Amino acid sequence: WQFLAAPLQSLLGQALERRVQLSGGAGFRVRFIGGLRLRAAHLAIAAPHWSAAPHLLRASDVELDLHYGDLWRAQRGQRLRVARLKAGALDAHLERDAQHRVSWQFGRDAAAAPPPLPLLGTLQLDAGVLHYRDAPAAIDVRADVNWSASDTANNSTQPSGKLRVTASGTMRRLPLAAVVSHKPEVGVEPGTLGPAPAGAQRRTARQGAVVGGA
Repeated sequence: WQFLAAPLQSLLGQALERRVQLSGGAGFRVRFIGGLRLRAAHLAIAAPHWSAAPHLLRASDVELDLHYGDLWRAQRGQRLRVARLKAGALDAHLERDAQHRVSWQFGRDAAAAPPPLPLLGTLQLDAGVLHYRDAPAAIDVRADVNWSASDTANNSTQPSGKLRVTASGTMRRLPLAAVVSHKPEVGVEPGTLGPAPAGAQRRTARQGAVVGGA
């Protein structure tokens, strides 16, 4: 399957209208039945042309599952949904600039309203770093993430896993530091971003204090 790495890299690049890099060495696997299932030692997706970020996403030891319908919608500027993403290491730069352009919007329809942040069905990370910059909201945050979560466990509809996030930066130009440790319970969909769910163990501090979490 290694010979498919270059054509698949080109196909994804055309669909997303971004430069995509895939390693085609040992361990590369791809399946097309029922959706795109990719296994690669390295995956990188470029940031948009207007961004100064080094990339949108760079990951190693990657397992990525995409449904064709989700890829089709993302190509038209709609919200991207990733059915499954597993990585040994991941570095992502998400950005909204002063013109309200978002780095996670793909495709040709630049006039379309910016979509919400990407939705992850299943996310498993040994180590991850998320950089989020939002110029209109005056947010500049780095989050170190260790998250192992899935949509189902033991044939149940309940998600399972554990999340730990250590964040630092500024929010509305005020210093921010936080540690969140959370095990999803009823009604929590892994991979979505929002207020910390009830039951999450959280420690926050401002004025640059060092924070310890549970």
